[in-house]
Amino acid sequence: MQTPALDFNQPIALFLDVDGTLLEFCNNPDDVYPGVELNLILKSLSSLLKGALALVTGRRVLEIDRIFHPLQLPVGGQHGLEHRDAEGNFKLVKSLKFPENIRSQIQCFGEIYPECAIEDKSLTMAIHYRRAPKLEEKVLKFVNKLIEGEKHFHAISGNMVIEIKPLGVDKGQSIALFMENEPFVDKLPIFIGDDVTDEDGFRYINANNGISIKVGTRTSSLARYNLNNVNAVHDWLGSLCTEMGN
Repeated sequence: MQTPALDFNQPIALFLDVDGTLLEFCNNPDDVYPGVELNLILKSLSSLLKGALALVTGRRVLEIDRIFHPLQLPVGGQHGLEHRDAEGNFKLVKSLKFPENIRSQIQCFGEIYPECAIEDKSLTMAIHYRRAPKLEEKVLKFVNKLIEGEKHFHAISGNMVIEIKPLGVDKGQSIALFMENEPFVDKLPIFIGDDVTDEDGFRYINANNGISIKVGTRTSSLARYNLNNVNAVHDWLGSLCTEMGN
């Protein structure tokens, strides 16, 4: 796959994953930090795109605001369960109470294996095993057994993480919802992501003649373009900012 171009023949709408795309992974997901330069690039791009820049992430909107403070952008949070539009209006796209029996068992698992980080996002829950990759098989087996027969929730695997979330929402649907409203309407959609959880976004982008960009060396992807790593993403966004500002 090739590096995406910087010049476009129509206005663009830019959608960005966060972890593994804008930010390097950390052993503790709470420890990520964008730095001043990245925030300035995102703020400038948002202005140049007249607000048509959104973050599409597995994190909660509140977490995104904490991480990127004081910058506030449109966000599709929790893989599309949460939606904050360009005017700051927030809504839950789908509200299903997370099963308490599953929540309690995940919490117990975290007590037995404290090297795993349990992330409770209210509507979804994730087990991060980046600090203990040797536990991957045990974690996956535990979660798959846990949700056996579950009709409303399913598990999605990512980079050293597995998450249980409601069925029927994904990053592709999150991008589609943004594209129905200003300032995203009728613009060329571009989505940059790095993980398996971003493939739904790539699928939507490809179906709508947009530009899908995968970050990293993972070879199996629907994305049509590639950036090698997080630093390459920063460089590309910075160059895009310069190109649009000229």
